Amino acid sequence: MPEPRPASPATRPPVPVLVLGKGITALGVVRALGRRGFPLYVAGAGDDLVTGSRWYRPLPGGRLEEPNEADLAARLETLEVDRMVLLPCSDAWVMAVSRLEPALRERFPSSVAPPDTLSRLVDKGLFAETLREMRLPHPRTLLLREADALAAVPEESFRSFFLKPANSGRFAGEFGVKAVRPQSRERAMDLVAKAREKGLELMLQEFIPGPATRHYFLDGFIDRRGRVCGMFARRRLRMFPAEFGNSTSTESIPLAQVRGAEETMRSLLGGIGYRGVFSGEFKLDERDGLFKILEVNARPWWFVGFAAACGVDVCHMAHRDALGEDVDVVADYPVGRRCVYPRRDLESRGAEPGQKRLPLAPLVRSWIGAQQLTFCWDDPRPGLRELASWTKSKLRRKLRW
Repeated sequence: MPEPRPASPATRPPVPVLVLGKGITALGVVRALGRRGFPLYVAGAGDDLVTGSRWYRPLPGGRLEEPNEADLAARLETLEVDRMVLLPCSDAWVMAVSRLEPALRERFPSSVAPPDTLSRLVDKGLFAETLREMRLPHPRTLLLREADALAAVPEESFRSFFLKPANSGRFAGEFGVKAVRPQSRERAMDLVAKAREKGLELMLQEFIPGPATRHYFLDGFIDRRGRVCGMFARRRLRMFPAEFGNSTSTESIPLAQVRGAEETMRSLLGGIGYRGVFSGEFKLDERDGLFKILEVNARPWWFVGFAAACGVDVCHMAHRDALGEDVDVVADYPVGRRCVYPRRDLESRGAEPGQKRLPLAPLVRSWIGAQQLTFCWDDPRPGLRELASWTKSKLRRKLRW
């Protein structure tokens, strides 16, 4: 009797994926992979958004509460699977995955850069130093590593600069904001002292003037050979909170419209030998006409599902690259498509200083034809759960009045 032939790559069952993360980002990843038929599990998610998805399956053994390599390695060793691709969705998770031992990385591959490379993007202090070394356009930044670093800063600078953390995730968890405009030296020194008490390092950075619409994003993927397999450009239309918030409405634009930003992104990621998913944020500084890079996420981001819907599916690219397969290059995508987060977009009206409050009717009309961040017809439960939770909180607030 002849030996059975091994299954071809096209007929083999797909290698499952373990999504490490929670919230909107993890939901976007789960949907992008679930629509392609990938079996997947999710660790670290205890929120209604992800657990409500039709494609959600919890990792056997319960949630992974802390995103660190020790807990991750211990759980992976207990899993009864031959192979599984890891897809981290936060800074802490991507660092944990990159630090796994070689034996575990062979069984649980991922498309992420080495720890030293990732640190240049995840640690905002190292990021600022890297940009300065490579002479790439970026806002003026002062690292506050010395106790008296603020003493040499002119008093007037505190009105046009802001304080931001080296570790944005921990800072947001402790202080509830992404950054702070101190307005005075005294206030800046107080904030730096409080951050140091919690083991956090801050930096002082120039605030580039201009509205939300001057923010641009380049999202994409670089494979193990250093090829940029896709780059997706979008422009922010609205944001909340003002100045240091997240996009509430965004639109795909031609890559040619942000050529200077593209050159900076390729120089940066190529120069540090980056591999994996990325999302870079730029702001156009109209004082000198330069796209100045603000940060780079070395992982999926809120609007990762929007990029996938426009044909730049970095989750699929990461899966193929992790398994050593060739990744097709995406050279084009539709422009003029929009994605909106209605709940937060309502709050964005008049949030920017000096901006008139946008009437409700034009705002709602702008949602017509746009993809929504949390609600979609083929996976409606997460969005409906969020709407119900938001409505309840609004009613409770009104009843207290």
